[in-house]
Amino acid sequence: PGGDLTRDNAYSFLDAVNTAQEREFNVWYKEMKSTVPSGEKEKEKRTQMWCLRGQAEDLREYSVPDEDESEECLPLYITDKEFEPLTFALRTDKEGVSVSEIKVDGLPSSVSYRLHSLRYKIIRRVMDGAIYEVAPRLLDRVRGNVELNANMTRGFWLDLFHNGEEGEGGTNVQESEVTIQVVLSDGSVVGPLTVSLTVLPFAIPPADSMVGFLGNSIGYPSTHLDEMNTKQRVEFEESLRLLRAYGMTAVTGGMGGPSLRLTGSGSEADIAFDFTQSDYSMSEISSVFPSHPDLLTYGGLGPSGFGLYQGEGSGGVSLTAIIDELAAEWGAKIEEEGWPAISISIGDEPPEYALEGPIAAARAIRAAGHPKVKSNVFSSLSNVEDGRFELAKVVDTMILTHHDPEALHVLNNNESYSNTEYMLYNLARRYRVGFYLYRMVQPDMKCKGHLQFMYSSVGADPYYALDAREDDICAVFSSSATSSTTKEEMDTAGARWFDEKSGIVETLWLRSYREGVDDYRYARALEVAVEEGRVAEGDAEEAESILAFLQSLPVGHNTAELSWRKLNEIRRSIGSILARSSASTSDVPNEMYIAWLVAAVLSAFITLLAIIMGRL
Repeated sequence: PGGDLTRDNAYSFLDAVNTAQEREFNVWYKEMKSTVPSGEKEKEKRTQMWCLRGQAEDLREYSVPDEDESEECLPLYITDKEFEPLTFALRTDKEGVSVSEIKVDGLPSSVSYRLHSLRYKIIRRVMDGAIYEVAPRLLDRVRGNVELNANMTRGFWLDLFHNGEEGEGGTNVQESEVTIQVVLSDGSVVGPLTVSLTVLPFAIPPADSMVGFLGNSIGYPSTHLDEMNTKQRVEFEESLRLLRAYGMTAVTGGMGGPSLRLTGSGSEADIAFDFTQSDYSMSEISSVFPSHPDLLTYGGLGPSGFGLYQGEGSGGVSLTAIIDELAAEWGAKIEEEGWPAISISIGDEPPEYALEGPIAAARAIRAAGHPKVKSNVFSSLSNVEDGRFELAKVVDTMILTHHDPEALHVLNNNESYSNTEYMLYNLARRYRVGFYLYRMVQPDMKCKGHLQFMYSSVGADPYYALDAREDDICAVFSSSATSSTTKEEMDTAGARWFDEKSGIVETLWLRSYREGVDDYRYARALEVAVEEGRVAEGDAEEAESILAFLQSLPVGHNTAELSWRKLNEIRRSIGSILARSSASTSDVPNEMYIAWLVAAVLSAFITLLAIIMGRL
């Protein structure tokens, strides 16, 4: 104050402000820093590349190879229409170099690949961000040079995709040795990494449970710009196809639900709904998921204009009257169009002291009596005395996060809850949506599936976690790009199209969930192979042992989880059993087919001869 304002003074003042802000930030926020290598590993300052054993979930900026990580990758098994990841890391002590080319050789013609580099971002370690970390979370499609920082680790995610309709192989098991080499900008070559790839000539069955994310469109901070609405619709349609390609069997929500339109008030009111947005959403979802189970409204498909969660009507019109009209109109549309039944979300973890509203809403929906309009509530059952069992008396589906095995036994076997089914949500790890879900769908548990929060939930800057509460657990992020690809082009090219033209940025969390869904599918495939007697004689004991282990995993939301390495080990074991099963039985169908063909030809010849001779 009172001094001369010069350029130097201004910059000095700004520097002082920045210093003060940084000092204050570091008081309130603490970074969980990755450990800088020391000792012998610190001396290994050279260029090195290694295969990751855990799909990069534990990769950090200073990571070096673990003792069991090397240039020889663990075997991979891939089935028809399946994505199978190979993850590897690269670090160099060279300054100013970048990756100029990554060579992938030895793939069968039926297997294509997509390559991504892992981008680090700030993530929260506690809810308010007071403790945070910089970790790999985003996947960027490799289209040019990839920058490297000296002595810092860069991760890569190679997605293999098998399309059995293309290339050689037919009904035979194919085995290949795939190599990966990295060419740096200084001309040096790193590698190769080698991996044994086994291509199985069949598709693992789709998940027979409801698995997917809550929500299905990318969120943006509130805006009414037409351009943003158009972008969001394009990304909604892209997202449905991406989730379908990644093995999801369900989505929830949409681009807007039925909107209440009241004319008049009280008993004289005319009740109507505008279904414009919900019709669009349900039509798109049904076209991509033709066998979609009950469609939950959570995430943008719920009715608006009255107090659903509070159990209240609007404008002097009772909740019961509004629900009756909603169920009649929406149910008729669903039946006419052949859409999936709608399940209206009537509560999101209501505490025991606030169950009155959700219970009133659930009773009104059930009383409306339309078979295509149901109710669901997100809740928990922590013990057999949990007051939230009252919800299970009136709601059609309970979607549980905290769950206790004894409480689930009561839910499944008490006559009071015989009209209520349950599924799980927000367990947030590959293990929970994969082998744990396989455990939970067994006859003693009767679980119907798993949904995860959230496909997208953006309240502020999605790339800066300390500005918003939930971006760390989003499956995708947006970018400035907007695809102009038509639906027909999307459907024709499938997931191979997605990374080429879309502006949607995938996360490790999305890929983790996808791998969990495939874990579930592999377990089911092994179970079916055992039931049908298709497992090779020498593998029968191991197959039974794997299934017995998975079917007896401990139940409960806080039980210990299997590590990524253990999950990958089980997947490889199942893959190898299925490969030998396919190889050992591949000749049988061919011999049976030849015998049938000979018999058919002989029968046709005899019939023709009889006709000619007039003896038929």
